[in-house]
Amino acid sequence: MILRRLCEAAPQFEFPPPGYQKGPVKWIVDLDAEGQCRGFVRTVGDETKKNDRGKEMAFPFVQRTSGVAAQLLADKADYTLGVVDPGAKPNEPEKVKQRHAAFMKLLDDCAAQTSFSPLEAVREFLEPEHQLPELPSELQQGDMVTFRVDGQLLIEQPEIREYWAKWIAATQASGPEAPCLVCGKPGPVANPHPRPIKGVPGGNPGGCALVSVNARAFGSYGHGMDLTQAPVCWTCADTYAQTLNALLASPNHHFRLQDRLVYVFWTREPTEFDLGTVFIDPQPEQVQKLLETVHTGQGTVSLDRNQFYALSLSGSRGRVIVRDWLETTVGHVQQNLGHYLEALDLVDPDGQTATPPGLYALMAGLIPGKGRDPWKELPPNLAAQFVHAVLNGNPLPDTLLARAVARARAEQGLTRPRAALIKLCLLLSSHPEEGLALTPDLNPELDDAAYLCGRLLAILENIQSAAIPGAKATLIDKYYGTASTAPAAIFGLLMRQAQAHLGKLRKNKEGAHHALQQALEDVAGRLGQQFPRVLDLNQQGKFALGYYQQRAADRKARSDAAAAKKQNAGATGTATKLIADSDIPEGGNDNV
Repeated sequence: MILRRLCEAAPQFEFPPPGYQKGPVKWIVDLDAEGQCRGFVRTVGDETKKNDRGKEMAFPFVQRTSGVAAQLLADKADYTLGVVDPGAKPNEPEKVKQRHAAFMKLLDDCAAQTSFSPLEAVREFLEPEHQLPELPSELQQGDMVTFRVDGQLLIEQPEIREYWAKWIAATQASGPEAPCLVCGKPGPVANPHPRPIKGVPGGNPGGCALVSVNARAFGSYGHGMDLTQAPVCWTCADTYAQTLNALLASPNHHFRLQDRLVYVFWTREPTEFDLGTVFIDPQPEQVQKLLETVHTGQGTVSLDRNQFYALSLSGSRGRVIVRDWLETTVGHVQQNLGHYLEALDLVDPDGQTATPPGLYALMAGLIPGKGRDPWKELPPNLAAQFVHAVLNGNPLPDTLLARAVARARAEQGLTRPRAALIKLCLLLSSHPEEGLALTPDLNPELDDAAYLCGRLLAILENIQSAAIPGAKATLIDKYYGTASTAPAAIFGLLMRQAQAHLGKLRKNKEGAHHALQQALEDVAGRLGQQFPRVLDLNQQGKFALGYYQQRAADRKARSDAAAAKKQNAGATGTATKLIADSDIPEGGNDNV
């Protein structure tokens, strides 16, 4: 199914001719009609690069392994001209001789099959009896070289393209005949598939195989290493690979998560819908449009029938690993993204409205903040499951919430992306609680014990900070982990310490004392006589969110009070002091 959908998307792109591939060609050997050399032309590609590999061209391409395989009229200098770099290994000249012989054999066959006269000029130039002219000193064995005769670049000529399409299909589809899984037509099976998939995180830089068998262990039920267990004709194999490579090269059709994962997406009919921006860098107007889709249902009817496809990939050396596959409609994805952005909505640490964090920031909240390569701690499957659940409207895996609250305990606090991810997991959980009212900012009406415990910890932190300004270690540094998992074990001690701090404030800062005492009594009174003994996973998430939102609300209140005081400076009367009293220092944990 994946290969078929990729082949169906091929008309949306402009591909090289069959059997061709685009790449840099550094040298053009310029010949006249008799094969006399007019010179070696150095092409210019990206001059900003230190090592310019030449101009991008489409040229005949063949997938090489460890053996000798020549390409027609455009290949490395060892194949085309028999060039051997100085200082090469002792056995290299013999290998180069074999490569050049393979190139000449292919050239002779093309000349015999096509009777294309300019090929005779190339054969005359490369005749063994004739000595090649002096080669440019900078020409190296690995440089790509092609030929031009009387101003015609031979690889661009219809005769050459037609010959190569027939030759590559006949020689590369060398397996036994079988019905193609993609087009259904019987014919030789492509073995191996003609093009590597490039740009897959974790894979070989030269490319990986999406379909391959390279060891006897992968054969079963009478199938060997000839790919008859997954028969695909050469044309379909070439088409799907070109399409997937085009999707991986287009910024409008994929997004990456460091070196862990790449998500490729496309639609049956072209559309302006940009999934990558929504996930990586949500824009306010885009967010607003999707949220309107959720609440009004408008704008999705015309897109409902347009199919949407998403493919999640990572690499393992020479192989592509398919992590996830999704097939749905554009309208369905848009509605689900609207729900996702709505659930993700959370104020910033200062209590101000902000654009939802992107996927990169959300996933970073699941890994250690320090280390040599912390992204290695993120399982690619987890990221793939997250994106799939969001796009398809499924509940998020519990592993996400477990990792998020575990990182909050380990780092003794919350970043906004981590808090937003916790809120998202709670609202899109596989077992959401009935009537759970989690809002973007503090919800003072939410009487959930775990949420109130988180709020209470933030207030206790404020009390300590007000009584002991500049304390090197706050109660968050010492007790966040215990408070978020077993509140009854620690809140009694923290409440007793808070009374001592409030006594000190009553003598020195009466306004701060009154505001903090009132806040403490309000939240503690809602909790009742006993603190919860143990908090389960969902409750730990609500605790973290209550702590984050209380701190954000306090910061906003302090900021608003300071602004009001400044605006009313000189006016009669004194600003009312609430929890926002600007004399109350901010809590000591800067991880919010």
